[in-house]
Amino acid sequence: TPSPAKLLTTMFEHYYSAKTLVGSITLTQSAGGEAGKIDTQIQYERPAKLFLKQQMRTSSGSIWLVTSDGKHFSYNKPRDTNVISINTGNRLVESIVNKEGQLDIGGIYAAASKSLGDRSTALDIAVARKQDLTFLRQQWATIKVNGSANVDGVDFWKVEGDWREYGEANISGRFTMLVSDAGDLRQFAITETLAVNGQAVPLQSRWDVNLTVGAAPNQDL
Repeated sequence: TPSPAKLLTTMFEHYYSAKTLVGSITLTQSAGGEAGKIDTQIQYERPAKLFLKQQMRTSSGSIWLVTSDGKHFSYNKPRDTNVISINTGNRLVESIVNKEGQLDIGGIYAAASKSLGDRSTALDIAVARKQDLTFLRQQWATIKVNGSANVDGVDFWKVEGDWREYGEANISGRFTMLVSDAGDLRQFAITETLAVNGQAVPLQSRWDVNLTVGAAPNQDL
């Protein structure tokens, strides 16, 4: 059984060193007998080509989209901003070059993060922006390897522990993840308890991950 620190280091390096990546992430969230799903499609080619599409599986079918062709990137106008788009409609377009330098996919992802329907741990790991990885590690208050699981013929280690919203916060839930020896993340889940109308309601969030490092992105996207 590998140490949890070794597994996390391998996983972070696996995605941080990825030149290209193609795949999907599906969020399933349930609380109080209600459930919902958000599907994420992601493709990138470092340093600055990115396609990120999210769609909610409801009657509204809300869609969030981030794209970058390596020169400019576009994203949905955040709901909590007064920024005026240079385009008509509800999308913003920016150059990847600004006064602070040139953005890579991590910088583009950070700039567009408030425009996403599901800014998730799994997505943070896939993009592998250093600041996000540091933040995630601080959320995992305790961590251990607790057995293994076989998913679609591939063996994964089950890593679990106490979870908190940020580094100095009180522990508010438990997390589990499935990670292979090669560093592939297959699943991440959080179980926490929310106070709703004075009652404790368990909230379960699970991200099923299917990402392929080294796959060729569709340049048309």
